Amino acid sequence: MKREVIVSLTRPSLPRGARLGARRVVAIDLDPRAPAAVTYNTRANSLESRIEVRGGSWYEPIGSAKAVRGRRERFDAIIAVPPQIPGPGVFGPRYGGPDGTRYLIAVIDGGPLFLEKTHGRLWLPAISPANPEALSRRLEERFKEVSMVCKTERPFAPDEHESMKKGLFDYLRTLRSAGRSDFKEIGSRWSIFRNLFICASGPRMP
Repeated sequence: MKREVIVSLTRPSLPRGARLGARRVVAIDLDPRAPAAVTYNTRANSLESRIEVRGGSWYEPIGSAKAVRGRRERFDAIIAVPPQIPGPGVFGPRYGGPDGTRYLIAVIDGGPLFLEKTHGRLWLPAISPANPEALSRRLEERFKEVSMVCKTERPFAPDEHESMKKGLFDYLRTLRSAGRSDFKEIGSRWSIFRNLFICASGPRMP
């Protein structure tokens, strides 16, 4: 099946996705530098005719767009990698809201509006510190089928988060104690969280 895909920009998989059979790729990113990077990438891979770059936030660039016969644009697949590191306040581009799910939820909620009803799929990488229970509940509210395609472990040191914002690792501990974050501490110097690769299908229309 020839697929249409909406993806986050500047990801290495973007040209590869087109090469694997996507007839049309719509790439969206808020960063004004991203379109130039993707344009360069598509030219280097001879994919200019199949990849369309739009600037904006999440679904905004396609929210008002109309397809043939005045219908809303719909896609066979949506792929997004939103910022999702929890924090008590904004600390940089990786900030994902108080529990890390602010933008994950935005992607999930918009999915049913822009996916093909019969076969559309949302592909969403998430991390276990970002309230996985709340994320799972929202996915099940918006989609009929949700599957965990893969889980991997990712070691990290507290300093990695402290370099983003002082006190951030202790904040993650507080979330974990409240059941809103999931990671393991291995001794005093290392911790491990899980990368979660999720596929959701059967969009439930609002």
